[in-house]
Amino acid sequence: MLYGEVTIIEGLKNRVNLGLDISDDKYNNFYGSNTPFRDGKLNSAQIKNSDNFSYTLENLLTYDKEFGMHRLNVTAMGSIQESTTISSRMDASNVPVNYLQYYNFSRAEDVFAPENDNNYTAWALASVMARVNYVYDDRYMLTVTGRADGSSRLAAGNKWHSYPALAVGWNIMNESFLRDVSAISNLKLRLGYGQTSNTAINPYSTLGGLSGSFYNFGDAGVRGYYVSSLPNFDLSWEFTNTINAGLDFGFLKGRITGSVDAYMQGTNNILLQKELPASQGVPGAYYENVGKTENRGLELILNGVVISPSSKDGFAWELNTNLFLNREKIVELQDPSITRDVGNGWFVGYPSSAIYDYVKLGIWQLDEADEAALYGAKPGDIKLEDFAGGGVNGDEPDGVITADDRRVLGSAQPDFQGGFTSTFRYKGFDLSVVTYFRVGGMIVSALHMPTDYVNRLAGRHNGIKVDYWTPDNPTNDMPQPNATIDASRTHVLGYFDGTFFKIRSINLGYDLNSKHLAFLGGNSSLRIFTSISDPFIFFSPYVKAGGVDPEPNAVNHETISGGEGVPQRALKIKLDTPPTRRIVLGVNFKF
Repeated sequence: MLYGEVTIIEGLKNRVNLGLDISDDKYNNFYGSNTPFRDGKLNSAQIKNSDNFSYTLENLLTYDKEFGMHRLNVTAMGSIQESTTISSRMDASNVPVNYLQYYNFSRAEDVFAPENDNNYTAWALASVMARVNYVYDDRYMLTVTGRADGSSRLAAGNKWHSYPALAVGWNIMNESFLRDVSAISNLKLRLGYGQTSNTAINPYSTLGGLSGSFYNFGDAGVRGYYVSSLPNFDLSWEFTNTINAGLDFGFLKGRITGSVDAYMQGTNNILLQKELPASQGVPGAYYENVGKTENRGLELILNGVVISPSSKDGFAWELNTNLFLNREKIVELQDPSITRDVGNGWFVGYPSSAIYDYVKLGIWQLDEADEAALYGAKPGDIKLEDFAGGGVNGDEPDGVITADDRRVLGSAQPDFQGGFTSTFRYKGFDLSVVTYFRVGGMIVSALHMPTDYVNRLAGRHNGIKVDYWTPDNPTNDMPQPNATIDASRTHVLGYFDGTFFKIRSINLGYDLNSKHLAFLGGNSSLRIFTSISDPFIFFSPYVKAGGVDPEPNAVNHETISGGEGVPQRALKIKLDTPPTRRIVLGVNFKF
């Protein structure tokens, strides 16, 4: 990162920031034919290179001026960001002599360049911005911002988007009617409106794509090409309008501080990959601006000094808490007359993470054998709710479980979330406990779905411990071992309440008194510390059912396929990245 700053006149400065990111990765390997890597096979070699060059260049012009009770700050900015990545790979086999390794592929019998590892990608983003901040008498604040961005990722004619922002603030604490109120140490009201935009799609997504494949033509194999993704020449910016109102407060000379924020966001032209029916003849998905969503939320932060130390090394206790909730839903799809798109898992009035599947009522019991037989089931099989189509008015079960019996079961969206951090200090010791909790929301456990190979309904061996149904154990949890069930309907076994309370970390440290280190110099210090992460989880229905950590990480925030192949953008828990508990011991020494 390089920067330079110059003062043009008093209050007027120009600053230039330059950030560079240059990387050059080379990976070569050779596996001889008489090694464990190629036992009984021909030798192989590989050359793989990846080069990246990206930079960000910003030019900022700022002007600061105070005159009387007025403060003014003006900022103008222009920036450009570019990135170029080139990757290449070649594989070879049957190299005539081992000492050639990967140095001369022209001598190899077979040389192949994999399609997915030979790429050129370039993109650019240009931006201009102007912002004015004005403060009067430290009581009234105004901020006005205008910005425009241009992205190479989007379609011609839609590459640029301009958006405004406006914010006002009232520092009530500085009003004359509160200056003598000692119980209030801070009171500030904020209100803002703004728009942000998003172009987070892969470069060339608007252009479609071709992939190569071999096919038979006459007596030989011929390489041809097919359309692997459709173009979208109308792809444009996704943008979000946000209204925010907030209140900052402080009481008892700052012993209690915090803030309350409420917001409403409306997102338009959402950039999402849309799944196409197989009849289109083009595999996979393509990007489209698909509709509108709405977010409403509330955030509360509260900080307090529970016990203030009576001396420098006295006992102190501080508590920091936060509580937040968000309500997101789809407001509109491509056409206002369409209220659901089952093929893509989108439903108007529900979150974009809606889970759409059959309703599991339990397990068919022995005294329900006759009724189960009507559905082609038997005691020990999964019992699903029959909603559709029977009776004179169509409001009675029709005796058949079909795709029409699916419903929105829930979503990944919790009712509310939060946490607190409790910090204790005494003499040189400090102890902090960090917690996090989530109430409500639904998680998807691949561990409990037979289609993901962990819970294979084959008994206890090599599987997770679950409560199987048997004639002597008439549970409503899991079907009987070795049950023959339609695989598209066993996803219902993996849906769980996402509630939990977690101790995220416990941290203990001790700072040695500096007087004991005086012989090393006046700036010497020694700190001994230990910490443990994710030691305890409480109140989790999922853990009680044999699950692991109910908090999926970012890797597992993915689109999955639910009953009858309906995609679900849910929190999925797999064993790809198993939960870990980390204990750290350390010493920080300075002299």
